[in-house]
Amino acid sequence: MLGFNIWPVVVISWAWAVVAVVLNTAIGLAEVPEVLVKVGRSMNLSRRQVLGRIFLPAAVPYIFTGLKLGMVYSLIGVIASEFVLSTKGLGFLVAYNYTNFRTSAMYAALLVILLLAFALNATLNGVERRLYSHG
Repeated sequence: MLGFNIWPVVVISWAWAVVAVVLNTAIGLAEVPEVLVKVGRSMNLSRRQVLGRIFLPAAVPYIFTGLKLGMVYSLIGVIASEFVLSTKGLGFLVAYNYTNFRTSAMYAALLVILLLAFALNATLNGVERRLYSHG
């Protein structure tokens, strides 16, 4: 439907990631203690202020969990779809080298994927730490 270009890879990656982010955000917003909402109402906060000052800060741990899971699912989606749909990229490189019995090149590509996942996760952890320290 989208052809054999980058768009199927992007759509698959997005579809895998968005579910984790949306579900965790919804769970986080639902888990906000009612007492916090009542305190906000007693302080005459508008709906927008309640959302920005109570709901979002209380849901940040859930949101970042969703972002981390979404990042992992997205990376898996990209690599898996490149196995099948692409003629370039890390997933293609792993599949190509596996098929051609070039195990050292295949493991090198896997190492790059692993390092990419660690770097993305470390970046999200750093952003989360900065947000908690400045919140």
